[in-house]
Amino acid sequence: MPFPRHPVALLYLASTVVVPAAVAWFAADRLSSAPAFAAAVGALAALAATGCLLLRTSPLGAITWRNRLAGWLMPWANLFGPGSLGRLWASSVLGNLVVAGIVVLFVALARRDQPAPWSLLGAWLLDAVVVLYLLATLTRSHLRGSSAGRRLLRMVALVVLQFGASVGLHLAGSTAMAVGVAAGPQLVVLAVWLAWVVVILTVGRNARWN
Repeated sequence: MPFPRHPVALLYLASTVVVPAAVAWFAADRLSSAPAFAAAVGALAALAATGCLLLRTSPLGAITWRNRLAGWLMPWANLFGPGSLGRLWASSVLGNLVVAGIVVLFVALARRDQPAPWSLLGAWLLDAVVVLYLLATLTRSHLRGSSAGRRLLRMVALVVLQFGASVGLHLAGSTAMAVGVAAGPQLVVLAVWLAWVVVILTVGRNARWN
């Protein structure tokens, strides 16, 4: 999974957090942290099972509403690469668990004396998407054990450290710095990518997406 070269690819990556974040928010808004997380994971596991059922009943080689709906219910189904429906279900649950955990944590912190801004949630979800994307690249490209795979794992560790430092900064009262630490490097990469897109679009009419 190389870095996305088309804006639609980035929109797709952003869409992978919509369903798990919404489910986790609904649970966290009504329950305390531990029960909310358990309820969210249970609901997301049920949605992923529904997605597996839709895929099982979909005609081979055809893209139908079943496939599209299953994609929304199982946004991280290919986290571990292609395989059986059980593998797709486990991949989806693991990816959704990461997103749900961040949302539940955010809601829990927002209930403290110092409310957490939406920008902080966005930064943390960006970290989640980056980590899951890197892990998906590692597994789907069969890079485990290679030098490229080790570089990806170091990048994963770096983003996890960013997230941990951001949580600590927010708890210490430096929320603005927490947002910058969590999302700053990723936003720099995104800005460079957008500049590249502008250059490609202005090169000439023969420019095309690969």
